[in-house]
Amino acid sequence: MSIIARLSQEIPKRKATGTHNPQYQATLQFVGEIEEAKERGYTWHQIGAAVKEELIDMGIWRDSWRTWNTEKFFRQIKKEKEGIA
Repeated sequence: MSIIARLSQEIPKRKATGTHNPQYQATLQFVGEIEEAKERGYTWHQIGAAVKEELIDMGIWRDSWRTWNTEKFFRQIKKEKEGIA
């Protein structure tokens, strides 16, 4: 049995980071719209609030998430895509 298989039976004691973070995964689906919003001149405060409201409507948003992570994860996703290209 692998380490991950053993650990998968337990609840993690720390928040997941990077690509394993559920908020990162939720941000992935909005990358195109976030890019367009930035091009149209919307601020990160406005974009983060809009993403939060959309995720609340979808029933995905968690109370432990922070809107400023939208920008953090968006920048991380962009860097990862640029590294691949």
